[in-house]
Formats: sequence, C-alpha cells, structure tokens
Amino acid sequence: MKNIMVLSTGVADLVTAISALRRCGLWQSVPISKVSAILIGHGISLPDNLIQAFQKTARRAFGLTRVEAFRWNEHHLAIEAFVAAQPAGSILLSNQLQDAKIRQLIISLNPGKFIFYDNGLSSYHDHSVDLTLWRSLLQGCDDFSAYLTYSDLFGTPDYLKQFVTEGIPVDLLKETMEEIRDACVPLKKRLTSDAALILGTSFDRTKILSAEEELTIHRLLLEHIRKAHSGPVFFKPHPRAGSVYLDEGDGVIPLPVELPVEAYIAEAGGVAYSYSSTALFSLSSMFDWRTFRVSHPLIEKVFAAKPQLSKIKEIEASHSFG
Repeated sequence: MKNIMVLSTGVADLVTAISALRRCGLWQSVPISKVSAILIGHGISLPDNLIQAFQKTARRAFGLTRVEAFRWNEHHLAIEAFVAAQPAGSILLSNQLQDAKIRQLIISLNPGKFIFYDNGLSSYHDHSVDLTLWRSLLQGCDDFSAYLTYSDLFGTPDYLKQFVTEGIPVDLLKETMEEIRDACVPLKKRLTSDAALILGTSFDRTKILSAEEELTIHRLLLEHIRKAHSGPVFFKPHPRAGSVYLDEGDGVIPLPVELPVEAYIAEAGGVAYSYSSTALFSLSSMFDWRTFRVSHPLIEKVFAAKPQLSKIKEIEASHSFG
C-alpha cells in the first residue's frame, strides 16, 4: 500500500486536500497510518500558533499521526532529511505550483502519482507557469490529476489544462469542515443565524496600504453593518493578518485566528461581509449564509497591483466606501 503525502500551507488547505482524497476514494481505501500531513511555508506566514493549530487539527479531527511542519528559512536541513527518508512512488498532493521551491520539493519527493488541489481563489489566476519541463522531471510519475473547488465558477486555469480535472462537491467540503468544528470548536464559539461576520484581510503585507489604513477601512465597514444589524458582530482575522485585528474595543467579538472561519458555523442564515475573502463563496455555498463584498479605493489599488488577488471581484460589490 502506497503512502500519501499532503503538502499544505494551513488548515484550510488540509480540508481541501482531504476532500479531494475522499472524492477520488483514496481516503477510504488507504490506512490512516499511511497518510502524512506536511505544513510548509515561509517564517512570516507560519507563526507558532498556526503550526500548533495545524498539528492539533490534523490529529484530533482526522486521526493523522504523521504530521510535520517546516519553515523554508529555518528548516532546510530538516526538509532535506525528511525528503531523504521518504520512499519513491508515493501519492503526493500539493498546490502553489507557481512557486519554484514547491515544484523542486515535489521533484525531490519523486511521487508515483500527483494530485493538485486548489488553494483559494489565487489558484485560478493564470500564473503563466509552463509545467511541461517540471512534469518531465518527475520521471517516476505518470498520473497527474487536479481536484478543484471553484472550477464551476472560474473554469480550469491554463497551467492546469494538461491535468485530468474534477470538481470537489460542496457537500464533501462541508462534511470535512464540520469534522474540524465538532473536534476542535467549543459550542460557545460557534456562530448561529443571528450573527453578522466581518472577514478580515491581510493586504498590509503587500505594502500598498498600511496596517492602520487597513484597520480604518474595516472600521468603516463595521459602522456600515451597525446601521443594518442589531445582533452580535464577529470579526475573523485573516490567518496571516499580523496586527490587522478588530477587537472588543471596537464592539466586535473576535474569533480565534487559527482555524478556517467555516469551522465556526453552527447554523444557516447568518450574514458575512468582506473586502476580499474566499469564504464569501464557501459560506454561501456550504451554509446558506448571505455574503456581501464591499469595496474601497485602497483595496482596488491592491487588486490593480496584484491581479492574482482580484478573482473575488466576480462578486459584485454591494457597497463602496471612500
């Protein structure tokens, strides 16, 4: 029985990867002892709390016992040792093929079967990466497939058109996310139908706007919500938001940053707002929440400079500030 390795950048990735494994039947047929979850990223994107949440979730929600976490800039020797210890011919799942480091790592792991799974809306951007040479260097791999969450909305991006592609049904994603909720989220933290939710962004990392500017436009959004909503307002920070947090002092109930927001949903019927978040799609499709994208000139400036972030504009803005 071949091993399965999942390369991921966070808990949300792990949900999509496990849903893909369920879709193709491997999750049901391969013993859990053969499945590894490997969290990998740059130091700034993998603070200790996110690593700990990934390890806890992989073990508690999914029963995984083989869980690793590596930061590129700190653990290059550990990564080399890990790669050397892996048998060739495994089944490997990954995304972010536009990243040369990820492509090289996959070559080093020498899989027999490769499965791509998407990493939010940025996976649907045309990354202008030609994977022909990369595929030729995977000499032991003759099976390439892709499992996509939003292909019904955005189609298959050009760089994946040489893969056999399938969609991941919403029900599978919801089932996998609810396993995290039931294993890791206390009842008192779960959101019910009277909730309004702000989904935070982390665009200060682009250096196009500052953290203070990003906080200011989120406070504008909160003021807008307060005019229409009398119930509790929650704020879910982006996992890599740094200091961009609304908190109790702003009159919101902050949710923990570590888990995907979908893991906190207990009931249908809530409402969510964001300048930019994949969860606007997933909350609507999985949980029948009403979702609204709002706009601001600073956010539009980010989209203009970083077109890979602009797929969210498929949702027409319901309100524009500034």
